[in-house]
Amino acid sequence: MKPSPLTRRCTSCGDEHMVAVKRRWTGFGYEDDYECPSCHYKVALSQPGLVGLQILVWILGSSIFSWFWVIGNRFADFFDYGFVVFIWLIGAFSCLPEAWQLRSHRATGFIPTATSLDETDTTNPSDISQATSRVFSRFGALLMPVIAILAIIGILAIAALIGYVKDYVL
Repeated sequence: MKPSPLTRRCTSCGDEHMVAVKRRWTGFGYEDDYECPSCHYKVALSQPGLVGLQILVWILGSSIFSWFWVIGNRFADFFDYGFVVFIWLIGAFSCLPEAWQLRSHRATGFIPTATSLDETDTTNPSDISQATSRVFSRFGALLMPVIAILAIIGILAIAALIGYVKDYVL
């Protein structure tokens, strides 16, 4: 799979032409290794769509956990509130640094097609998780959570339709 065609801003020297030299599978998603041609600064950046999806899962999961642990509990005490805050902080410290790294190395343009990089991985992913990650990495950090929420709504609508047909039609 080809590395990202985006050029990014270098935080070391300020050059706006950092290019992706390699894309690799990390087990949770693809990362692009960017290198600055001016100062040879290197950084590994996750795919923006996967970072946006990770933030969505953190917010939804922590919200559901908060609902059941504190809001739905009539006898919540100081320890329960502290535990929920601790869970929110763990989620924040696990996914927000990647989002901040993408924000500080913002995209500045595209590599010209004549100088595009060669293939570094196979074109067909060997694993279902790699294929899923490849689909998720096509979208940006803001569009991917919206698509995921629409997919969840679609799945729930189909389940409701099946339940309606089973209970009222048949």
